[in-house]
Amino acid sequence: MAKSDAHAAKCSKLGVSFGETYPDDLAEYRAASEQYNANEEEIARLEAELAEMPEEAATDPVPAEEEM
Repeated sequence: MAKSDAHAAKCSKLGVSFGETYPDDLAEYRAASEQYNANEEEIARLEAELAEMPEEAATDPVPAEEEM
């Protein structure tokens, strides 16, 4: 990402299109952004699920397979 950030800053300074100048960097940025957004949605879903659990269920560890 640091390379893409440097390229974006350079393009901004020169007034050229980042996407046209560095299409691979733009594709990587978009993929990373989509993954980040998906992760944020999953975190929100899990937090909502946790909030709906009774307090003791939310704090009890999951039993190991051998204990089951």
